[in-house]
Amino acid sequence: MKKDRLAGVYLKSLAAVMISTLGVSFSAFGAGSKSPVWGVAAKTNKEVKNQDSSGTGTKESGSGIKNNGLATKQKGPGAVPEVSGQATLNDFVWYFDNDFPIDGTPLTELWDLGGKWKAIIKVVTPVNGQDQCRIVVSDADVQYMGYKVTLLMDVRERYQFMVSESKDMETLETADGITMVFNGDWIDDYGCIDVISANSDLHLQIYDYVEVSGKQYAMGTVLNGTRAIGEVAMIREI
Repeated sequence: MKKDRLAGVYLKSLAAVMISTLGVSFSAFGAGSKSPVWGVAAKTNKEVKNQDSSGTGTKESGSGIKNNGLATKQKGPGAVPEVSGQATLNDFVWYFDNDFPIDGTPLTELWDLGGKWKAIIKVVTPVNGQDQCRIVVSDADVQYMGYKVTLLMDVRERYQFMVSESKDMETLETADGITMVFNGDWIDDYGCIDVISANSDLHLQIYDYVEVSGKQYAMGTVLNGTRAIGEVAMIREI
């Protein structure tokens, strides 16, 4: 892998605890609520609709989000990857088991990466002097035009716990229609999607992409400004 994984997150040992919480039901939280992790609330689909087409995101039309001409399907040879069902924490057992397939076939071209993914963002930040872990599971869409990239993340599940009290993980209420919007570039020299939140200091650098056994995997770093605070991982079948 191109970069060392963030140390001190303590999540591999917590995989069983996290997966066991999936039976908890979800209810809505206000779209205007703020999060200490993301800095500001993620945008709703209605807010995304009101953006212009000057490289800052998307518009909503009918029952879904359109891409303003940004490519969402791979242009190279082979089948277009697809995602079935909404993302859940169960899709990331491999991540919590530190089982990223480093021996897979590297993916080095942007056109191999466009389209739908399932994604997880995990960060550790201090809260009242103690480390708190927050997890967001989402359905993601990588859109691009040239080397300009927009990454949309439709939030499906959220969790949090104090690192010192890992067994007390809380399932946060999650409403439909919350979309995190990231804009940025494909850095061709490094094979990296480098995108920044449209409404906060959250910054994603996704730089490890491999394909193995009919699946594609991606890994990267989450930053708050220039400070690394966690990881982002993605997966899809081909």
